[in-house]
Amino acid sequence: MIVPIGISYDVAPDSGYRGKVSPTQTLSLWTSLWTICRAACRGLGCVRVDFAQPFSLQEYVANSLFRQSGSGKCLEELLLPEILGKRCSFLDCEKLEQWSPGSKGIISLNTEQEILVYNLGLHTLSAGVSCCAIMAVQIMSALFLHKHKEGVFLSQLMQDFVWLTEEILLRSYDVGFSGQVRDVVLHALFLLRHCVSLYHLSLGDVLVVPKKTDEAMTELSQHSTALLPVFIQEAVGVCAVSALLVELLPYLGSPEQLRDVVLVQEELHNKTVLLVQLLPRDFLLCQPCQSLYNYCQVAVDKLIQCGLLVAEEIPSDVLVCDTAQKRFTKRLLWKATDDFADSDSDYSDETGNCCFKISQVENCSNFFVFLCCLLSPLLKTLERAAVFLWEIESPQSESQYVEKLHCFLARKAKEDSSFECVCRTLTTISVRIYKELGVLRESAGQGEPILHLSETFRAKENQEKLEKFIQQFIYS
Repeated sequence: MIVPIGISYDVAPDSGYRGKVSPTQTLSLWTSLWTICRAACRGLGCVRVDFAQPFSLQEYVANSLFRQSGSGKCLEELLLPEILGKRCSFLDCEKLEQWSPGSKGIISLNTEQEILVYNLGLHTLSAGVSCCAIMAVQIMSALFLHKHKEGVFLSQLMQDFVWLTEEILLRSYDVGFSGQVRDVVLHALFLLRHCVSLYHLSLGDVLVVPKKTDEAMTELSQHSTALLPVFIQEAVGVCAVSALLVELLPYLGSPEQLRDVVLVQEELHNKTVLLVQLLPRDFLLCQPCQSLYNYCQVAVDKLIQCGLLVAEEIPSDVLVCDTAQKRFTKRLLWKATDDFADSDSDYSDETGNCCFKISQVENCSNFFVFLCCLLSPLLKTLERAAVFLWEIESPQSESQYVEKLHCFLARKAKEDSSFECVCRTLTTISVRIYKELGVLRESAGQGEPILHLSETFRAKENQEKLEKFIQQFIYS
């Protein structure tokens, strides 16, 4: 039996040496003991361990549902033509699955074994992350980083803390705290005392302002990443909506007209699938038995369920965001529920012309921006990694490439205070994506692969197309 485990920290015990060593570097026994002692003395809050549903490895292997053929197309075949503008329709890729088993191991495995191990890893990772509790420090960090960068009154911060906690609980995630809201918020602020400043006002309230130092912003970013698995599908959906609106903006008289734009179902699904195919499945926490096609449907459905998108009839004088008529799905998942069984005939399966409008409720607008910001660290890292391609002069080892890219991201972060992008994990993910996309090629080297630009992306024009493709999903 395999039991996936999720471990949640208020403040991780490695914060004492964070940034001084690589997060993947093996620590000695004495370093580990010293870290534990420091954590015990500093009072870094609570640790919570959760156990997910155990499953039988024997049954998992025997179950043919988790065995896939190696016929799925790679990311380079699926997405690269779209980036370079060489495909006029996305219809032929509706149900083709990409498969990326990751780096090769020491033991040589055949294709079927590699797929099985890869899917087993996806299943265990998804189960472990899904059972992790969200801690108060992580909620507070996300609020400071994505909602209140310029500061907030303590009374308003408590209201937002309650709001975000309720949103987390509504998505079947647990939280690792209990008690009075004020006590929990003050406890989290104490643990984040190196990242925020408190100012007591004569009115009796307290102004809480996050510090603008790179250490503070980096720590807040590391804590806030725990919320991404909770909202990952909604975040993907709103970034796709944002990309559609960006495409339409040049044709409008003013940005205020965007509130009247109606989004067509097919185009929204197509834009969502482009973003989903760009991101790794383990980052998306996509189950091995779940197709990307279904994942995109669920992403759009969740926007409808949480009220960010509202079904809309199409008057003849309303501008419709439908840049390309494409048939992507026959039926929305939300329409299959009993609640929508008697819905208006205008949205029947035969019409295939369901349209939606972005909700104009204030809370929904704030939530929309919050979700966009959750996904922006990885998207910004990918965008800057595309800019970094301009600086590649000669082939180099993968470790050297990652280190130079990380230094490049650190320089860029100092220019605009986007320290959430200075994360070695995000740097590694971006390199991995670009290898699978065919931007970077691998060749054998001494001890580790050598990376060099592919023939296609030696042209500045294609580098600019890649950068522009990623930029469309970044909310600004």
